[in-house]
Amino acid sequence: MGQPIIKNYDAEIDTAALVIVARGAGAGTVTAAVSGDAKPIGITTIVGSKAGQPIDVVLSGITPLKLAGPVGVGDFIAAGPSGQGLLAGPPAGVSGRVIAMAVEDGIVGDVIDVLVLPGLITTPAAEDPGV
Repeated sequence: MGQPIIKNYDAEIDTAALVIVARGAGAGTVTAAVSGDAKPIGITTIVGSKAGQPIDVVLSGITPLKLAGPVGVGDFIAAGPSGQGLLAGPPAGVSGRVIAMAVEDGIVGDVIDVLVLPGLITTPAAEDPGV
């Protein structure tokens, strides 16, 4: 199996290991992605970083991620509190950003392997039962 694609950035703020990150305000910086509205670019490696210091980010491939909620194999994952992974589930008819797909089951606080796969998902709109 191939190696993950890892790129080095500077941490805009203190950033934990194994969390989802988005581009920061400064050139070449990243910050924890803390909601589904963030535009995630990857997941930090097993080493976090202090603000202004280098941090490695996995942009593609299989990597560990800390969870903020339960997920199952094949579930899409979005950014949650502090950049931890949550089951992606935008409201019906709405698109939401995802960063990865779970390759293991996990619950709150677990660290599981995920396939970094940034994209958008749309939850189908509810059908009108009167039709």
